[in-house]
Amino acid sequence: MSTSSSSSWWLPSMLSWKWNPTSPEKLESAERAMLSAVKTPFEQKMVKVGDHSINTVKIGRGPPLLLLHGFAAGVGFWSGNLDALAKRYTVYAVDMVGFARSSRIQASSWKTTDDAEAYFTDTIEGWANSQGLNKFVLLGHSFGGYISSCYALRHPDRVEHLILADPWGVPALPSDPSSSSKIPSTRFMIAKVATLTSPLMMLRLAGPYGPSLVTKIRADIPRKFSHIYQDTSCVTDYIYHANAQSPPTGEMAFSMLTQSMAWAKHPLCDRLPSLSPSVPVTFIYGQHTWMDPSAGVKLSQKLRGVSKVVQVANAGHHLYIDNHEDFNRTVLNVADDLSSSFINIHPTSPPPGEGTTTEKILTE
Repeated sequence: MSTSSSSSWWLPSMLSWKWNPTSPEKLESAERAMLSAVKTPFEQKMVKVGDHSINTVKIGRGPPLLLLHGFAAGVGFWSGNLDALAKRYTVYAVDMVGFARSSRIQASSWKTTDDAEAYFTDTIEGWANSQGLNKFVLLGHSFGGYISSCYALRHPDRVEHLILADPWGVPALPSDPSSSSKIPSTRFMIAKVATLTSPLMMLRLAGPYGPSLVTKIRADIPRKFSHIYQDTSCVTDYIYHANAQSPPTGEMAFSMLTQSMAWAKHPLCDRLPSLSPSVPVTFIYGQHTWMDPSAGVKLSQKLRGVSKVVQVANAGHHLYIDNHEDFNRTVLNVADDLSSSFINIHPTSPPPGEGTTTEKILTE
C-alpha cells in the first residue's frame, strides 16, 4: 500500500474522538437487539486468533456450518436464518476481522491484494483450528462469498461444501462498467464510493448525523427486516454502529481487492475453476438481484467438481432476508440435491394455503 493510502488512517481515528456517537459498547447493545429475534439458545464469545478477536455466535447441533456476512455487515444480519439453520447444523456466525465487533488492526504493512486476502483467510483458518473444526460447510454472502471462495482455494481440504449466496467478485471487469443496466443508481453510487481507500468514511465524517445518513441512504435494508422486528430502528442502529467503528480495517482490505466501481481485481471467474474437484459448489441468487447470475452459471460450468446455480424467487441481493424462509430451506436442501446439477426445475404450484415453492435451478 502506498504511503498516501496509509496516511489516510489518521482521519477516521481522529473523527472517532467524541465526534461520532458510537462506541464498542453501543455496537454490542445494537447487536444484542438484533439477536433478540433468535429463539434458539446460542453461545457467543470472542475467539482469540493470534492478535485478533473474532466475534462468534454458535447455535444448533449437527455438522458445522460457517456463515460469512457481506461487506458492511455482521452476525446480526443472520437473525432471520439462525433458528432454521440450527435445526440441522451447528451454525457458527462470525464477524469477519475488520468488521462489526471483531478486532481491527492498523494495516499499513499491506502491499498487495494477497496481503488483503490473507488478512481474512488466515484468520478464518486460525479460527477453524481454535474451534477444532477439521471440515465444515462454508456459506458466504456477497463479499463474504468472495472471501469464502478465496479460503476454499487455499484450504480445499477444510471445505465440505461451498455455498455462495449472491456472491460479489464473480465476473471480470466489463469494457464499460457504467453500462451495466442491472446496477440501480443508488448501488452504482455506493459501488463508486467502495473504490475509496475507506469506503465508509462518509459515515464517520457525518459525526452525529451518521445515523440519519444511514436512514436516508439505506432505508431499504431495515424494511427488509420488518417481518422480524416491529420496530426496525434496531436494524438502522446496528448498521450505523457496526460501520462507524475505527480503524476501518475491513473496508480498507475490501478497497484493495476492488477496481473501477467495485469489480474484483482478481475475479472468481478466472480463479475458481482451479478449485479442487472434491469441493462441491452451490451458487444461490435472488430472482431480482442486481448481481449477474449468468456469470455464476458460466463459472459453475467451468468447475471440475459438482456444482449448480439455484434461484430464490421474490428476493434480491439480500436474499437471506428478502425471502428468508425459502433461502433457509434452500440452504438446508442443497447438500441433498447436488447430484441434480443443471436440471431445469421450475416453481411448482403448492396446495392452497401453502407458500409457492421458489427454488429453481438456473441453466444457461
